Amino acid sequence: MSEEKNIYQKLHEARKYIRTCGTKRDGHNDYSNYDYFTPVQISQLVFQACEDQGLISVFNLVRNELGYDGRLEIFNIVDPKETISFQMATAIPNITATNATQQLGGAMTYTERYLLMTAFDIKDNNLDPDTTEQTKKRAESPKENAKDELKWLNKWSDKEHTKELSYYWKVVANAKENKKTVADLKLVFKIGKDVEKELINDLK
Repeated sequence: MSEEKNIYQKLHEARKYIRTCGTKRDGHNDYSNYDYFTPVQISQLVFQACEDQGLISVFNLVRNELGYDGRLEIFNIVDPKETISFQMATAIPNITATNATQQLGGAMTYTERYLLMTAFDIKDNNLDPDTTEQTKKRAESPKENAKDELKWLNKWSDKEHTKELSYYWKVVANAKENKKTVADLKLVFKIGKDVEKELINDLK
């Protein structure tokens, strides 16, 4: 009978499974032109890896005197006393047109996602936007990007109001995640004065 693996050996095997399973990234970011694992894919990859190795992960958002911490604990199912913990500071986002519960839910979703990526060593280009060739070219030679090739970034649209608004907030969320400024966005979008005023406020 083979000896039962400890929790560190199991986590190592789980990481190895995720690295070698060959799952294709379903998400694509048009702004920086990279593919990424969607939240659903990350959840599925982690679940399958944990199922194979006899692990379970438990996430909690904890409030303290400085704000909020996300905490992820991984348990060895056959010996729950064996645990590995991961922790990161986080914050409740101020998202327009959402209530406090939705904003809290957003913080939990993003924080758990990044903790799972850290714990299970899931690498993604969205954490390093400069790895894409397109982004490098923009940073090195922004003047070479002709204005007429850039897409207008609009917050409102008379004909497709919902679609335009949804795309705008995706751009804002990506910019916040990667600490981009309005000046950075102007390298990849045409931005009118009215939208620029909105962006300055929405990126705070």
